[in-house]
Amino acid sequence: MNFLINKIYESYRKNHYSKKGNKSLLVRLHTFIFSSSLIIKIIFGVKIDESLHKRNYPHKYDVTTILLKNYFNNTIKKNNKKLKILEIGTGYYGILSIYLKRKFNVDIIATDLEPNAIQSTKLNININNVKIETFVSNLFQNIKNVDFDLIFWNLPYYRNKEVYLNQLIEQSDQYLKQGGKLVLGYNSSPLNPEAISELVKKNKELRYDNTVIYSWNKHAISVIKKI
Repeated sequence: MNFLINKIYESYRKNHYSKKGNKSLLVRLHTFIFSSSLIIKIIFGVKIDESLHKRNYPHKYDVTTILLKNYFNNTIKKNNKKLKILEIGTGYYGILSIYLKRKFNVDIIATDLEPNAIQSTKLNININNVKIETFVSNLFQNIKNVDFDLIFWNLPYYRNKEVYLNQLIEQSDQYLKQGGKLVLGYNSSPLNPEAISELVKKNKELRYDNTVIYSWNKHAISVIKKI
């Protein structure tokens, strides 16, 4: 199974970044699946506003988005107390924030570094008829709340982790209530759980809780808890 998964990922990377362009069937199929507004509606129950800010990169979500959805379905329970949640890096569509608001009616704030992403996400929030607070923020730069039950991020895992991950781990305990969780989704090829676990050890207020992995793909979820 691992051999087959590795071959699929290797073939995708080889063709995706080829100078000849994305000609392979695998790349074209991948692009279709992860760019389809209809598939997003089926999987997440979220509408995509077709007037959204257009990007050169067509993908609207990835495998990690699906895995985070499944993780939250298994861990968030409907109760009388509304959870306070922060999504960092909500992107151009706010898919997971909208999904969580509709399914669990949580109090959620969605942020992103890019103003265009926030502008686009607001359009998508409106068409899905939900209330979610959104604003531009570089990690915790503009965050005033300090008692979140949950902070999550589908990490930009192909970027240098020194740029974003170190600061995230250093500061996240200041914004979580005791027992609150930091949940990180990523592709484990460019970023592995061990690297995240080692960073967590430097913050005495946090504990690396567990890694959620799946046999059919190379993506992972790291769960970090404030102690």
